[in-house]
Amino acid sequence: MIVLGVTPFVSRDLTATGPALNQLSTTILSAPAGTIHFVRTGNIYDDSALGFVYAKCSSPQNIVTQADSSKVTQSTGAPEFAGSMVLFGGCMANKVEDYYEGLGCAPITFSMDVNRFKFMRGAAIAYSVLRSTYDYNRVDYFVIQIYMNGSRTIFSVWGIAQTGTYAGGVYFCDVICPNLSAYTQGYLICKWTDLNNDGIQQSNEITVVASGESTRATVKALHLGPWIYNQQLRPMFTDEYLAKMKATGFNTVQLFLTGQLQGNIYAAINLNYLYECISNVKRAGLAVWVTPTASPGKDIPQLPSYSVFKTAFLDFVRTNAQTLQGMGVDYFGVSEVEMLFANQGWSSDDINKNLIDFMPLAASTIRQVFSGRIILQISDSIWTLSAEAVDAYFKDVDIVGCDVGFSENLSEENIRHIFSDSYQKFATLAKGKHVPWMVGEYWMCEFVPGTSLPDYVRQNELRNAQSAFDAYLKATPRGVGFSWDDDFASFTLQPYGEATRQAIKAFFGQI
Repeated sequence: MIVLGVTPFVSRDLTATGPALNQLSTTILSAPAGTIHFVRTGNIYDDSALGFVYAKCSSPQNIVTQADSSKVTQSTGAPEFAGSMVLFGGCMANKVEDYYEGLGCAPITFSMDVNRFKFMRGAAIAYSVLRSTYDYNRVDYFVIQIYMNGSRTIFSVWGIAQTGTYAGGVYFCDVICPNLSAYTQGYLICKWTDLNNDGIQQSNEITVVASGESTRATVKALHLGPWIYNQQLRPMFTDEYLAKMKATGFNTVQLFLTGQLQGNIYAAINLNYLYECISNVKRAGLAVWVTPTASPGKDIPQLPSYSVFKTAFLDFVRTNAQTLQGMGVDYFGVSEVEMLFANQGWSSDDINKNLIDFMPLAASTIRQVFSGRIILQISDSIWTLSAEAVDAYFKDVDIVGCDVGFSENLSEENIRHIFSDSYQKFATLAKGKHVPWMVGEYWMCEFVPGTSLPDYVRQNELRNAQSAFDAYLKATPRGVGFSWDDDFASFTLQPYGEATRQAIKAFFGQI
């Protein structure tokens, strides 16, 4: 069983080929006696469903309980035994499943917002269910998946609720196992519907609604700030430029939809160039992430009032989101509104009150006209906000990104602490909110292309970047993306530009 609204979120590179369900015949079902561990949760639905798979094994295997501290580390869920395993129940019910999802191994994880339950494939939505129509006594959903951790095979089944998990055991026994060689997918997402109203999960009441390889979608973004819309500072999205981005491992470009308040209306000031950028980036086979912003440049504008801003900016978002979706934009969402509000001279109470009001409205406004994924970004000042204001950033969104920077002239030890503490703290927060997290923006300084980098940044670019990469890889649950904030041309800067690019390439290969 999985408690409604569970989340660890993880990521793996899509270029890797994961295992397929048909490999279960050799890795689990025909394994030598005593080499497989079936881990019980203690929930009757989970454990009964697990029994369906155990019955298909050709040799006796190990059955253990997750409460046995000699078999499972109680604080982390790490198994204390070698070999492959079978898990039933989601990450809130099964400590071991939670452990592997936190490591970034599981292909499909669970998420939720105010409107939907979501089966997430890293940064992508594999399938979603409207909460308003969900009734687990009559209809439930479950995932059947196989994944690896080193040489260890993990076979995992869990439902949104316990009825789904049990249905997964029935479906494996009656449908999948007799035809196992045909199942070349790494995961199946299935729907059970109580067709005869008897409340019993039966295989003829189950259908597959989604399936795919056991790999994860990860956002590996180059963040191009508002500077590029200056005619003299624009990077040219030439074939050579884009090819070098792809060779480095970037699969996404983050662009800005820049608005300027004119009276009571936000007017877009970069649409033509934005459209040109989107077209070129999509033609190169890269994803596009557009962030509408109320700040045309480095200077944060003064607003007439919160009410004027809210009406004007939400209308600005609504007007442009649908058009951009039609152009193939993959990700859309506002960025660091708390920083805009913090520079208006408002009291902390007013800042929190306005964020609590605005952020859910921004997400729901986007959702009305944009069917792609919504990413909201928030700065490290999140920790100064009220709990209610923080919660507002996590409602009705697919991913929340954290933006963590640092001051110059800090020691390597201090830099490492800043990133490791911030990323882990944010990962823990996101897990509790049931939303995937990512590094929404890694930045070293306020660098404007065409100007000189401070000597400190030049000399420590590689060192500081590696600190951020290490912190991301250590944070659990694993994030679903990383956005590098820099003009791509800076990788030519001496002495460490090319070395930094190679470090990014290596890092992207691990996520």
